Amino acid sequence: MLPDGYVSRWSAAFNPIVFTYQRKDFTIKSITADSEKGHACISVNANFKDTNTGLVKVKEGDKIYLKSNAYKGVYTIEKVTGTNSIVIDTPFINGDTTGFININSMYPYYELHTRISYTDPLTNNLSTIKSVNRPDNTGLVKADLSNFLQSLLRPADSSDYNQVDHRDTNLCAAYTVEYAQHYDDGSNEGFTSSFSQIQYPYYVVYAAKQLGDKYGGNLAAYVPNVYSPAQWITDFKKPAYSAGYPFDIGFICTNEMASLQPYCLLTLLDINQNPLPGGSQPDYLQNEDDSWILNEDGSKFSIGNQTSFIMPLTGPAGLHRLMVNANFPAVAYYFNIQIRYDDENGSHSLTKAQTVRIDDAVDDNSVYLRWTGLSGSWNYYRFVFNQEISLDVQNAVIIKNFVQNWQTQEGIEEVISKSAGQKMKVMAEDLSVNDIRGLQSIKYSPKVQMLVNKNPVRWQTIVINTATYSEYETRNGQAPFSITFNMPSINIQTQ
Repeated sequence: MLPDGYVSRWSAAFNPIVFTYQRKDFTIKSITADSEKGHACISVNANFKDTNTGLVKVKEGDKIYLKSNAYKGVYTIEKVTGTNSIVIDTPFINGDTTGFININSMYPYYELHTRISYTDPLTNNLSTIKSVNRPDNTGLVKADLSNFLQSLLRPADSSDYNQVDHRDTNLCAAYTVEYAQHYDDGSNEGFTSSFSQIQYPYYVVYAAKQLGDKYGGNLAAYVPNVYSPAQWITDFKKPAYSAGYPFDIGFICTNEMASLQPYCLLTLLDINQNPLPGGSQPDYLQNEDDSWILNEDGSKFSIGNQTSFIMPLTGPAGLHRLMVNANFPAVAYYFNIQIRYDDENGSHSLTKAQTVRIDDAVDDNSVYLRWTGLSGSWNYYRFVFNQEISLDVQNAVIIKNFVQNWQTQEGIEEVISKSAGQKMKVMAEDLSVNDIRGLQSIKYSPKVQMLVNKNPVRWQTIVINTATYSEYETRNGQAPFSITFNMPSINIQTQ
C-alpha cells in the first residue's frame, strides 16, 4: 500500500514473496468477570458444538490463544460455562470486546491451503499448484512462494526487435491466489472450506532488489499509476543507444494503464540535454498555391526537422520493452522517453523522463553485449575500444603407447583429447562512474549474450570470467572498464 492509496502487486522474484494469513477461529463478543474466582469469562460469536455430534468440543484444560487489547497469549480453559462461553486462568482486567481466540480442540491439525493459478511457461497451459502451511502458536500462517515463482521465469528472449512495444513473457509472469482453511474433522480427507480468491492478480519479475532499496522486494517504484510517475527498468542512470544495433528499455504496464490509451513521447536533446528546436512533425516549404516544393528526388523540401515522436503503447499488463530503432540527426546527443496519457484535463505522465545517451563512437569492430540486470530487464552496451582475443587450450589427456619397434614407431605419447576455447577481453576507456555502476551487473548477471548478427538479430550466450574487479576510485569521475569472457567451446576431434 503506497502513501497515495495505490496498491502494488509486483514483486522481485529473487526476494522473499510471502503471503501471510492470520488464523481467527472466533471473534470476541464480550469479556466479563466470572463470579467464582473473578477470572475472565469470554463469550464468542459462535458455539463450540461439533456439527456431527451436537456436543461441545471444548473442555476444561484445553489450551487457547487469545488476542485482544487487554489479553495476549496462551491460556488454559478453567471451565466451560455455555455453548459459546469459557472461563480462562487469568484475572479479569476489563470488558474488552475486540480480538479473537483460536482453539485447537475445535479445529485440530489446522492448515491453510494456498492455491496458485498460473500459465505454465513450457506448455503455455493454465495450471495450478497448492502450498500447505501450518500456523505458529499465535495463529500466523506464512506461505513462502518464492522458489516456485522463480520457476515461472526464464532468462530467455522471444523478441525479434521488430515491435516497438514488446511484451516479455519470459522475464515476467502473472498469477492469482486463492486460499482455504483445512482441519481434521474425523473424516478420511478432513474438512476443507471453499477457496476464497483474492480479487486482483499478482506479478513477479526477474529482478533482485538490494538491502536498503525502497519498498524492499516490491517493485512499487517501477509501477506506473496516475498519482506517482514510475521509474524505467534499467541498471543505467543513462543507458547508451547505438544506431543500427538492437536496443530496448523495460517498463511495467498495468491493467489500469491500458484504459488510458498511453503513449511514449520521445524528445531529442542537444549536447546540454535541452530539447532541440522543432516539433512532433517536420516542416516543409510550400509554394504560394500551397503545393510542395520538391527536391530533385521528388521528396518534399524540409526546412525543419521532427524532434519529438509519439509511439502508441498496447497492453496487456506485464513487463514491456520499448524498442528504439532510428537514425537521429547529428545535433542530437541524447533523447528523453516518457510514458504519458491525455484526457480532458490535459497531458499527464505515468513514468519519469528517462534520458538515453546516443552513442556516436565509430563503429569499428564493435562488440555489442546484452545481459539481464538486477532491475528485471535487458541492458545493452557497445564496446568500441581495441579488443583482446586469446586462445585457451587445456585439459590435454595423453596416453603412452607400448613401443614395439623403436625404429619405425611414430611416437611414444599420443593426445586423445583436449579442450579449447577463445577468450575475449573488452575494454572501454574513461567511462563515467554512472556508466561503470550500470555495467557492474554484467559481471554477476546469470545471462550475458553477444550480438553475432544484426539482420536477423541473433545472440550468442557467453560466460563472464569470475574475479575480483578493481572498478574505480571514488575521487575520480572517470575510470577504464574491462571484462573478460569465454566464447563457446571449440568442438575438437577426440577419441
